[in-house]
Amino acid sequence: MKITVNSQPQETAAKNIGELVVELGLQNTKIAVAMDSKMVQKDSWSDTVLSENCNILIIKAVCGG
Repeated sequence: MKITVNSQPQETAAKNIGELVVELGLQNTKIAVAMDSKMVQKDSWSDTVLSENCNILIIKAVCGG
């Protein structure tokens, strides 16, 4: 399926946000995820189904100053 991740078109086999996070190798990273401009709580990732052309924003936590 075609989706957009951080403004970049991407093909994915993932069915939900949880699978997408694993597919991208981010499962052990502190991240926040939004789908179509709505934040998705981490405990809802496996229940949040991806759809064709959805827009995903992934923000990584960064330390420093």
